[in-house]
Amino acid sequence: GVFDFAGFAQKPKTNQFSLIDFLFDIKNKEIINANVNVAEINNRLVALTEIPLPVEFDKNLNTLGFFDYADSLTKNYSFESAHILKDPDTQASWNFLIEIGLLDTAYQIYKIPHLSSERQLVASIPVSAISYMHSFCLAGRYLILIDYPLRAQNPKDIANGFIEAFAWSDKNPAVVYLIDKESGKCQPFLTDPFFAFHYVNGFEKDGKVFVDLIAYPNAEIIYKVNYYPFLKNAGNKLLRLEMDPLKNTIKVTQQTQEHVEFPRLNEFFIGKNYHYFYAIHNRKGGNGLIKYDHLKGKHLHWFQEGTYANEPIFIPHPQAEDEDEGVILSIINDLETKKSFLVILNAKDFKELARVSTPHLIPFGFHGQFFKTQ
Repeated sequence: GVFDFAGFAQKPKTNQFSLIDFLFDIKNKEIINANVNVAEINNRLVALTEIPLPVEFDKNLNTLGFFDYADSLTKNYSFESAHILKDPDTQASWNFLIEIGLLDTAYQIYKIPHLSSERQLVASIPVSAISYMHSFCLAGRYLILIDYPLRAQNPKDIANGFIEAFAWSDKNPAVVYLIDKESGKCQPFLTDPFFAFHYVNGFEKDGKVFVDLIAYPNAEIIYKVNYYPFLKNAGNKLLRLEMDPLKNTIKVTQQTQEHVEFPRLNEFFIGKNYHYFYAIHNRKGGNGLIKYDHLKGKHLHWFQEGTYANEPIFIPHPQAEDEDEGVILSIINDLETKKSFLVILNAKDFKELARVSTPHLIPFGFHGQFFKTQ
């Protein structure tokens, strides 16, 4: 059968009214398949995808319905990131949305103050061709949003099938937008074309802004996500972008030969200079986990032949004094036994502390979060 709801890889519509349906939300009244990430907004739990609105659920995983933002920013005919980021110092949540109008299209940066459901517009960047941007990052006083050369020249075409409307161009640069979180001032930097789903983190140091991310040479990976985790030679590399706002310069360097994805870190260090991140490590015979050490360059690994690790989630010790004082949780899929288990690692030495087996195979997922009991 055919699923009749808006989604990432939906088949193009040919109905002449599809744009009207898309812009004015005539048809899609059903709750969307919010299967990309989960977040906490105003002490409420929500599931997210790239189409508003979020879906609220309770701690028993009961679906409560749409989570409606308490503001006048668009809630239809738009796309936003499923990677809401929380500033560890202010507890404000940050995100962006792409507003697609009949006349104007813009990238809109917003924040949600702590214990609020109101999205507050911080910056608006008008564009003529929208990029597919999965996420963004914070770096001190800045928010960084990268417009990759995977663009829909006519944004309204996405009414006819989302990702089908985007085309890659090696001839166009990637545009790195450096946005001041206080003033909303935006400074663009141009660099050679690349594509990325996930940022590791960003930070300020010595007057410069640094951004670490997992980059691909082009956007072919998008059309292969259905084959995850069995992709061969995806070409993913850890890149560091170094920007000097005063000199208006940008430098891009590759940080490692390791192939990693789904990076996570101690979330107290979001937007701050950090030491470690944790990720899936792509290797022969399965996918393991890696603790990446920026400073020492000596990384720790966990791997079991024939198994495939899912995104590692770092949970800090309640009285932690060190950045890596805590545990790592990851769901591991064993395709030989067709079962899964939750592995718990000591984040400091990456030694296995425990595993919890399941009687069945848990499907591969995307992103998860750890929330304290409410």
